Amino acid sequence: MALTKPAGSNLAAKAGAIFAYPVAQGQLLFNGQLVVLGVDGYAYNPLVNDRLDEAQQLVVGYCMDGTIDTTRPNLLNGVPQQVTVRVRRDLRLLLDFLGMPTPAIVGQWATLFDNNTVQLYAAGQCPVLVGRIAEISGNQVFVDLADRPTRTVSTVR
Repeated sequence: MALTKPAGSNLAAKAGAIFAYPVAQGQLLFNGQLVVLGVDGYAYNPLVNDRLDEAQQLVVGYCMDGTIDTTRPNLLNGVPQQVTVRVRRDLRLLLDFLGMPTPAIVGQWATLFDNNTVQLYAAGQCPVLVGRIAEISGNQVFVDLADRPTRTVSTVR
């Protein structure tokens, strides 16, 4: 399920590398959610189940900051300020899985569904690669965000 508030201290992630990206206007990002870059180089909340890859999204990691809201102008003395998000991407992140995970999915590619949910790649589904499924934890999966050789899985085996 998509996050609708910060994950808080219950966020489960292992290891990591930190990067900062400018946030596009009109975005609402939560701590712990997946973050994507658009073709314009700005960070966005992922487009839900972008089956045709219209947004050309690139998953860059998960949001480390609290709630980031660029739906209203961020002004300093009347001057618009660029907002950035710190993103961690070199880790295994616990995410919701669309459906019920089974041991057979470990080692397979996870693709983007929403900002906190992944699915197995299948024809007609969103081809935006999140990473490789590393382990199962109940109805969730740890996804290795560093194990992502390309942006989409259409040609990855």
